[in-house]
Amino acid sequence: MIRAALLLHLCTAADPYYERGLAAARAADLARAKASFTEAGETASALQALATLYLIDGDVAKAVAARRKAKTIDPQALPPLAVLFRDGDACGGLGDVYWSGAFLLKKLDETNVSDDVAFEGHLQLSTVLEDSGALVEASEHVRRASLLKPDDARLRFRSALLVPAVSSSQEAVNTTYRELENRIALLPETLETLDGISMPGTFYIVYLGFEDASLMTSIQRAYQRAHPPLKKQLVATTKKERLRIGFAGAYWKRHSVCKLLCGIVRGLAALPDFEVVLFDATEESDDWLTWTLGTGALHRP
Repeated sequence: MIRAALLLHLCTAADPYYERGLAAARAADLARAKASFTEAGETASALQALATLYLIDGDVAKAVAARRKAKTIDPQALPPLAVLFRDGDACGGLGDVYWSGAFLLKKLDETNVSDDVAFEGHLQLSTVLEDSGALVEASEHVRRASLLKPDDARLRFRSALLVPAVSSSQEAVNTTYRELENRIALLPETLETLDGISMPGTFYIVYLGFEDASLMTSIQRAYQRAHPPLKKQLVATTKKERLRIGFAGAYWKRHSVCKLLCGIVRGLAALPDFEVVLFDATEESDDWLTWTLGTGALHRP
């Protein structure tokens, strides 16, 4: 049995299509990786790799079927794309996607593709794919999650606010901004829950390079309209009491996060109505931290 598994591994490793698939996966070229692993034939390792790629595409049924076929060929075969990440290869920013996908596939297989597991899996992958810059794939997972729960308003908000981290041209940036404005105008009127699904980060919107105060105001008003508790003043202050505000982060230095927030920290700390505390997990501070604290914010490393 061990000899047979070893021979299978050696044959797979020697397959040029399989090796091209691994090279493409390392380069985050998903289309080329899928084509190469398909040409490699139905070996356990190639099928495991295809299962991960099908899952990234959003095709849960096809992914689970490929994994099951791989397990019938060799129950001990490991998902090779996850192994790349385990062994330290970032795979062009998709390594953690390969890793997460492998565990999700196992859970989907073991639960016979439970709708609940599939729903949470789509949300999980949409997040890691968005963080890795794979917006098309991230949006597809949000769409498939919406098919499972079509009345979930959180997904409408999440889908509306997805924008690419990097655009191919100024024309693409302009198109993204126009489409974003249109989607925000059509957001639902009711939103029961504020969480990581309904409130995705708007960080990449800033990278589009526009004067976006009016757009950010539209987003804020959409949340207020859909979730009325946001309009309530939760803290009542008196003239004798200062409102305490805490900022926590790991980028209080020369970084885009600080360029966006450090001026706000300085401005609020300079006002008599606020007591500002900066919770700081920055590994290597610089003169930007000194500047940020210059108006009286308290520093808590």
